[in-house]
Amino acid sequence: MEVEYKDDYKEVFPVAGRVGTSVGIRLSSSSPEAKSLREGLYRIAKKRQRITVGGREYDLRCRIYDSFGEDAFRLEWKPVKPGSKVRRQKSRS
Repeated sequence: MEVEYKDDYKEVFPVAGRVGTSVGIRLSSSSPEAKSLREGLYRIAKKRQRITVGGREYDLRCRIYDSFGEDAFRLEWKPVKPGSKVRRQKSRS
């Protein structure tokens, strides 16, 4: 899933490989929802998280990249292998 800035909106869309498609989710960049989304994405980019969906655990990661001078985000989640421990992300100095 990617989140990009476009025309004063944050657009959220799914991506498979290098191909993405819009699903019609647009948030005004100044809205409380967009601000909350950005805060959460920056937090995940600093420290990956583990989430549970439908009883299954996933490692959730976020990468920040430049999109026309604005931060854009790529979220990835991968199933956690049974019995694996939470790995800490190396800090970048």
